[in-house]
Amino acid sequence: MRVPPGAMTSIAAALLAAMPLSLAATPAPKAPAPLSGSPRPVKLPKIHDTMLPNGLLVRVVEDHRLPLVNMTLVLPFGTTSDPAGLPGICQVTADLLEEGTTSRTSRQIADELAAIGGSLTASAGPDSVTVSGSVLSEFVPRLASLLADEILNPSFPQAEVALRKANMKQELAQNRAQPAWLARQRFAGAVYGSSPYARTSPTDASIDAMERGAIAEFHRKMFVPGAAILVVVGDVEEAAALAEITAKLGSWKGGSVAAPRFPDPPAASARRILLVDRPGSVQSDIVVGTLGIRRTDPLYFPALMLDGVVGAGTASRLFLVLREEKGFTYDAHSEFRTRLRSGDWCAVTEVRTDVTKPALAEILKQLDRVRNETVDPSELTAAKTLATGIFTLQLERPAALSGLLAEQRFFGLPADELETYVAKIGAVTPEQVRDAAKSLCDTSRSAIVVVGDGEKVRAELESFGPVAVFDAEGNPKAAAH
Repeated sequence: MRVPPGAMTSIAAALLAAMPLSLAATPAPKAPAPLSGSPRPVKLPKIHDTMLPNGLLVRVVEDHRLPLVNMTLVLPFGTTSDPAGLPGICQVTADLLEEGTTSRTSRQIADELAAIGGSLTASAGPDSVTVSGSVLSEFVPRLASLLADEILNPSFPQAEVALRKANMKQELAQNRAQPAWLARQRFAGAVYGSSPYARTSPTDASIDAMERGAIAEFHRKMFVPGAAILVVVGDVEEAAALAEITAKLGSWKGGSVAAPRFPDPPAASARRILLVDRPGSVQSDIVVGTLGIRRTDPLYFPALMLDGVVGAGTASRLFLVLREEKGFTYDAHSEFRTRLRSGDWCAVTEVRTDVTKPALAEILKQLDRVRNETVDPSELTAAKTLATGIFTLQLERPAALSGLLAEQRFFGLPADELETYVAKIGAVTPEQVRDAAKSLCDTSRSAIVVVGDGEKVRAELESFGPVAVFDAEGNPKAAAH
């Protein structure tokens, strides 16, 4: 990502916060105050939807409170569309969009963004690629021109491809030295099995195989307008914005991308304990979770509140018990991810090696508790307050609102999803949270991943069940017994 001086440092991070509509992996904010009354109804400005002849859906929302505009383009494919043998190529292709086009060098793109005080970045997730930029409203035509140029005419300069590959090798090596990354990688493999959702990174072999020609071919096949969504939010007039987008992207050709075909991840039938051995490690990173739900699942809002009660924020059970009461850790939280075709939920913490066993026992105790007991109304109220507050704040930011509007169409959610979101949160009952917990917090089918010093923690982990041991490269070190 290239960011001019003074510009927002991470539009991608802002969109990441907006897109999942969840409390997942949210750093713990201060404990929310109880609701003082019914939340105010959400009323969005009018959404102007236009389908261009090439299949690109353009959504424009006028918001004239500030002289800012965000454009977010969402393409309906992601890392699950990586060809066999080339995991990571979707992300690399997105990364290289800003590294030069047939008419601009990467330096010229950066200089133009700096001149208008704007930002433009691209990223790839499991199900979609997002290209998003923000700018003062007077510079909308120039931002639209840059976005269109990067999408339609990337040149993938050989020198930039070589540099990106070298950087990827370094990033991969650095990630393998991070226990938190190792834990999530192993957890994804455990819950998603052979599904493409299990792939969380490229490999050394796939990086070597990513030649410029393969990247250019992936772009040619996948970066097409059919089923793509472009959302424009901010200080624009609908007609002018649509005319600008039509002028810049109306000639974009290529049809639609076929959705990747792969079986749904299988549900686990038993608990699995996976130990990633890091000799000498002074802490254990612990992830406990299961396969979850799709964003469109009717259980979504009860699951969101379950996530809030158990692990989102400083009022959640994991934080209060593992950190405040037991003193095992600085942070304990849960992560709730919904995908187009699946999802997962997990509890996450990092503890001193000597408290690995009691910390894991406490996590399992809390998950069993939320499955077997109805949550206290005050806990549910706190979770609702936090979720409602996060969502409402997102609506105030053009970039975040763009992400939410794209998500609503991308997942095929009801047209009034954003306006009824708060009400749906408010309608969740303690009994529904318990029902969600029965699906997501079944410790008898959980994947338990621990990254730590195997010599010191393996015997303790075996008290919870058979343990399979791996090295940091993912190679088995010992069979479960």
